[in-house]
Formats: sequence, C-alpha cells, structure tokens
Amino acid sequence: MLTDAPTPVRDPFACLPSELAIRILQLYVDQETLATLPGVSKRWRDLSNDPQVWRTRIACPSKVSDGPRVFDRLCPAPVHIGEDEPGGDENEGSISLEVPSAKARRFCARFLECVNCPQKLFVELGRLTMDLSDDENRVELIESGFAASTEDDAAVQSIAACLDSSPRSFWSSKPSPSAATSEWLTFKLTQMVTIIHSVRVRPYKATYQRGMPIYAPRRLQVRIGISPDPEHMHFWSKEYPVANVDADQDLPIAPQLAVGGYLHLRLLERYQTQPGDELYYTVLRRVQCFGVPLGFVATRQPNVAATLMRFCDAVYHNIQPESFAATEAPHEREARLSHMLSELCEEVEPLRQAKSLAMSTRRDAHALVASGDWRAAASLVALAPIESPVRSEREITWLLEEAPTTPPLNTAMRSALYLSQIATTSDSAYTPHEATYFAAGCARSTPSVPLIGETLVSPDLPVIFRAMVAAGRLECTEQIGDSFLSAATANRDPAAAGGGLSSSLSSPSSQRRDDFANLTLALFAYSRANAFHKMADCFVELGEYPTAIQLAALNLPDQLQADEVCEGFVDLVRKVWNRKGRADAAETACLLLENHAGMRRTVEHALGITNQCSAVADPALAEWIRTWAFADDESGQFAV
Repeated sequence: MLTDAPTPVRDPFACLPSELAIRILQLYVDQETLATLPGVSKRWRDLSNDPQVWRTRIACPSKVSDGPRVFDRLCPAPVHIGEDEPGGDENEGSISLEVPSAKARRFCARFLECVNCPQKLFVELGRLTMDLSDDENRVELIESGFAASTEDDAAVQSIAACLDSSPRSFWSSKPSPSAATSEWLTFKLTQMVTIIHSVRVRPYKATYQRGMPIYAPRRLQVRIGISPDPEHMHFWSKEYPVANVDADQDLPIAPQLAVGGYLHLRLLERYQTQPGDELYYTVLRRVQCFGVPLGFVATRQPNVAATLMRFCDAVYHNIQPESFAATEAPHEREARLSHMLSELCEEVEPLRQAKSLAMSTRRDAHALVASGDWRAAASLVALAPIESPVRSEREITWLLEEAPTTPPLNTAMRSALYLSQIATTSDSAYTPHEATYFAAGCARSTPSVPLIGETLVSPDLPVIFRAMVAAGRLECTEQIGDSFLSAATANRDPAAAGGGLSSSLSSPSSQRRDDFANLTLALFAYSRANAFHKMADCFVELGEYPTAIQLAALNLPDQLQADEVCEGFVDLVRKVWNRKGRADAAETACLLLENHAGMRRTVEHALGITNQCSAVADPALAEWIRTWAFADDESGQFAV
C-alpha cells in the first residue's frame, strides 16, 4: 500500500564521531543556529555545549551576527613575537593568529587555559564589545606619565604636560639633526589590568613660531603590558601613520582584547624642523587612552574579569619566572587572584559611583526636557562636574541644538542661558566644546524672549567671557578667536571696500559697534592663544597696517635673500586688497617698501604690477604705486 508519509530523516550527527561533529560546529555553524541546537536532542545539546566549540570561537576573530547588528567581537589580541623567533609580519609589528609563532601559540594556549566557562565567556565578550562601542561606557585610562625617552624642558615640557587638557601644554623631545630619530613615552594606567579600546594623540602646533609648524611623528606604534619595560609588553600594534595636522587622531585597538597596566608609545621619525635652530623635534599636545578598568568589568562580565586576571598573572610569571606563583597550589592561586580582583573593584568604586550619578543626571535631564522644562534640564547639566559624560560633546550638542523647548528657543539663546548658569552656579571650567558655543554666543547679540509672566533676558556673555578667562575657567584658543573675527566680518558691505582706512568700521550704527566689539574680543582671544598671525588679520580689519605688518613678520624667516618673494607679506597685501580695497593694499605695500629692505619683488607680485613698473627705479616705486592706486576706480577683489 502506497503512502505519502515523509521518510524519516536520520540524525546527521548520529553516524559521525563526536570529534568530527564538534569540528563541524566549530567551523561551519553560526552563533544563532548554535544557540538553537540544545533543543533538538540530548546529543546535540552535549555537542553544542562542548567547551572546545566555544574555545575556538573565542580564539579566532570572526564576524558574529547578533540580531540586526554585525560587529567584531572582542578576541584575544596577537602577542608580540620575540626578535629571535621567526614568523609573523615584521612590518606590522604584531602577528596574526592564523600563522602564530611558537611564542604566540604558547600565549594563546595560556589564555585558553585560563578560561573556565568558554560559552559564558563568549557571551560576555559580546556584551563587553557592545559596551565599548558606546562612548559613555569608556573612560580615560592614563593615570600618570611613567617615563620618556627625552624631554626638552623637564620643568614645563615633561611627559606629564601632554596629559593636561590645556592647549598650551605639551611634551617635547630634545632636538635632533636627523628626521629618522625616534622617541618613546610610557604611561601608567589606572589599574594593573585594564582593557584598552583606543589611543588618541594630538600633535602640537606652535602658533607662536613663524610658519606655525606642527611637530607630529611620522608613525606611531602602541605597546601594552603589565610591565613598564616595553620589551616585556605582550601586545605590539602595527605601525599607524600619523598625519602632520593639529587634530585628534584615533588609533583603534579593539576588537583586539589588549590588556595591561602600562601603555608605551613609540614615536617613529619626524616631520618638522624648528625655525631658528633647524633641528627636528617631536611634540605632542595631548595623549589619551580609552577603555575600561578591570574593576568595571567584574560586576557585569565576571567570567571576562576572572579570565583576564588569570591571563595577566600567567604573563607576569612568564616575565618573572621566580615569582611566588610558581609554588602556589591551584586553589591558592585562585584565592589570591580573587582577592586582587576584589581590590580592583574597590579601587574604581568612586569612579563607578560618579558614572552612575552621571547616567542618573542624564536620565533626569532628558525627562525634564520631555516634560517641557528645558531650563531646569540645562541648570541640572550645568552643575555636573566638567569630566562628567553628561557634559560630553554629544550631550551638549543635543541640549543646545536639538532638544525641544517651550516656547521655542534658538541655539543662541540656549547657549547664553546654559553657559551663564555654569559661570554663576558652578565652580567648574568650560569644556572645549562649551567654550566654542560660548564664543559664538558672545559674538552675536541675543534678543530677549517674552514668556508668560516674565521676560527671558539674554545674559551679557562678553562680560562673563572676560571674567571666566580672568578666573582661569576658560582657556582662549585660536578657534575661539576665529568665532569673534568671523562675526565681525560677516555683515560687511562689499561696497565699503576701497573706502579708505577703517572704512568698514567708520559707521556709527549699532552693527558697526558690534563688529568693533567682536574685533576687540578676537584680539583678546588671539593674544591669549599666541596666535600672532590671526592678530594681524584683526589689525587689517581695524586699518592698523603698520601693526599688522609687524605681527606678520613674526612668522617670517630671520633673514630674507635679496629680491626674494615673501609669501607671508604677499598674503597680507592681498587680504588688505580683498577686505579694504586697492588703495589700502597700495598703502600697505608702500609701508613694506619703506620699512623692510628687499621687498620690491614681494610688492610687485602681491599687486600684480611686475610688468607695469619694470622701468621705475627703487626710490620712486612707492610714489609710483600711490599714483597707480588712484589711476582709475578699480577696487575689486584680487584674484588669489
């Protein structure tokens, strides 16, 4: 009798040896499928829960699907290969787990030996990966500078200076006649075992030196370990290229699970010589390291914390074979490491409480905004400490630009209210991001906003600005000065150019008074930031060309060859032409001829008159230029 009943399908693993079935699960079954296998049968449950399946997944980096997101799960970092051991990629400075050397295999095996619950560890590594992907869950890890290869001035340019957020602080190497010279810096981290997510460096721009040079290293390598000796550090990164720009540059470490208590930076080769001595320097304005201390991890990912403690203990024993760990019984070692982990948790408890308070403040601020009380939310954030995540760039941008308000308030009014709250009700300084908003608010007049039962009056931000600078709670930067200068020049009538000295500021209107006030604040900020080239721009706006010339000369070589075209002065004359007109540019050129030797070619090039005045003798050139300037009505912009 025929039937349509389906033919029973045999268990595909029933005919396979357990070793082969486990190998298939290791290599060909994704995480989501693996999670459903225990419900099929007892044999499939035993196979899918086999520790070897999860050990392989922990040791080998792979793309793992977790719902709608795909991310690189944290995995054991490559271990440095000793110079006397073959293998790996010498150019990368670290190795791949696919082709490990004998030493790397030993360390990888040592890490896996430290794993007691591979499946739980794999899950916790996924959670930790997600935590580290959120900026709010990362903290700065550097506690102090430990040692530097050289320091140009140990009193003010030491390794400690590059941990200061001030734009005036920096570490500088000693000079070298060779660009191939390298330097190094070693930092102590907040705990003996920390998980490093990324390193951030910012080269230093010397705005007070002519040409405003930037002193970045050409390449940078990161080493991490539990010993301050860089040769004993177990993680060596690849060599990252570093751009010679005045900007933060992030060097990613995750998803590699790099842990240690010391950070070592190798600064390879140099870009820049210093004007005057023509020697090469490496100078860093700021160094930061982000991640999480192990004390943070212990409560949320206990298997990760315990495994890393065992691994770092094994690494330390590899560095110090005579350590007492060699004579311990397994239970004694576990008890010692458990006690050490408890101490690490106690160390970070104040920081944990601070982060918990910050998250609570953030939730409360968002709740107040949602209920329509934006001003109360702004007051709450203003009272938070400067290092609090609630005053991060992302949160402040949301509060001042995106959060809904009733009645609607523009960014200018929000900034004025929030920033004045910090000045009057808090003892903290402004963060760099808040200072940028402050400068923008000072640079424009903010009208009062009528409310039901009251009038919301905008605070006098320029007065607050000067008071905060005087109190050391706001540090002037070139960017702050740029905000004032751009505000002073934003409303200029193009037709005013060419009207003579100070023509753009001669009007008695309130707008002209505001422009003059902004120029004054720009000069104040630039002088504090030693941005002399930008101060020259301000004096151009004021029509003070002799002073502008003197400031521009600070960025020029000490000696100019005869008839050499000086690009710095060329730029200055053309700025005057474009901003003030042809007559003022001609007068500036004449001042150069009369007060600085060898300026003829520079002036001809700047005004575009090389062919017209070739027959004019040097003593008569200034008078010729003055006559040329008023020969017709041309006052348009110079085509730079």
